[in-house]
Amino acid sequence: MAQASRTLTEALEPNSRLQAIHSKSALTRDTKMAMASQFLGFMLDAYDMAMVLVMAPILVKVFASPKGSAAWQYITIVFTYSITMAARPVGSAVFGHYADKLGRRFLLVFTIGGVGVMSLLAGFLPTYAQLGAWSYVIFCVLRFLMGAFFGGEYAVGHAFAIEHAPRERRGAIGGFIQSGFPLGYVFASLVFALISFLVSKEAMASYGWRIAFMTGVVPVFLALYIRRNLHESPEFEKAKKEGTIEKAPFFSLFKRPQLWDFLQVFFFYDGIVSHRLFGVRVSAEHFDFAGARFRYDDLQPDLRLRVVHGISGL
Repeated sequence: MAQASRTLTEALEPNSRLQAIHSKSALTRDTKMAMASQFLGFMLDAYDMAMVLVMAPILVKVFASPKGSAAWQYITIVFTYSITMAARPVGSAVFGHYADKLGRRFLLVFTIGGVGVMSLLAGFLPTYAQLGAWSYVIFCVLRFLMGAFFGGEYAVGHAFAIEHAPRERRGAIGGFIQSGFPLGYVFASLVFALISFLVSKEAMASYGWRIAFMTGVVPVFLALYIRRNLHESPEFEKAKKEGTIEKAPFFSLFKRPQLWDFLQVFFFYDGIVSHRLFGVRVSAEHFDFAGARFRYDDLQPDLRLRVVHGISGL
């Protein structure tokens, strides 16, 4: 009888081990919600950036001085894209620092709320005809603030989602989250196409661009709902319980061994940046200054990039 019991136990042991492995790698409700939350964050980031590029010929008429050449006017608008990019390290440093001290969840609600406010304010910006050069200055300030909030999204949100994920599946989940970025380009192109179809060219230059910017508020509400119903990162809760939260998290980034991780990300993340810079060139080529015609050839590489991000995570 005892021999039969041992034989049965040995036969069931591999299945028990498989079940244990599966339970460790299973995605909980919080994990799925954290994934969806950050997927939306990345998608919104690209959506906002792409909307500036897609509408550049229209924004030229709204914010740029009419005194310069057409090429210079276009460059001043594309420059606001660079301002948004330059603000990201600032936002990452500030929000990432306090997320490591106060917790991820609160800062994520704050950053996505900031994105929503900036998207809404963009729809009420004064034009060059109303305020002169100050309209462009205000637009640049808004783009800087938007970049800072999205920098916080990167620093806080990605860590938040990965810390909710099972260790065995963090690579795949990271790839899935990143795939939200190219999808944002696709949605921005489609939304711009829809608005352009519904209103005339004159209406687009008058108020259509305001509607386009404010559409960024819609997914913010969904992201806010998800994040308000999420629990704090288990890794942060563990560090808080063990009393291992650092007093100056930002400065510890430049000390070993964290310094090596920082340098890896700093140098090897250029692939994403090159894609964005390529997007600037594509948008410039696909517009003319008079009619703001946009070809949708760049939707295909964005969709392909979405698939590549997911596969690279695996």
